[in-house]
Amino acid sequence: MDKLGDLRGRVAQGHRERLDMKRGIVWRWNPAKGTGVVRTDPGTLVWFHISALDDGTADIGMPVDIEVDPTPQGSFSCRAFHVTRSIPASWHN
Repeated sequence: MDKLGDLRGRVAQGHRERLDMKRGIVWRWNPAKGTGVVRTDPGTLVWFHISALDDGTADIGMPVDIEVDPTPQGSFSCRAFHVTRSIPASWHN
């Protein structure tokens, strides 16, 4: 089983303590490769794969909430396990 599959298995079993929730924006997106980068509010760059996206689409500048796995991915210090569109604060009651 690959590392991502192993992580998903642990999350499915309730072992979510490794993951950290962050808010950010899609900073880079390469639809041909299905990979992108989110810049979090503190400025951390987090790699993600299309399989982490809720709806399989991303746009540069799109606000997102991500679950961060501290496992390095290439030149990035961490990667996103799950990426969802953020609801802008102005939409909250």
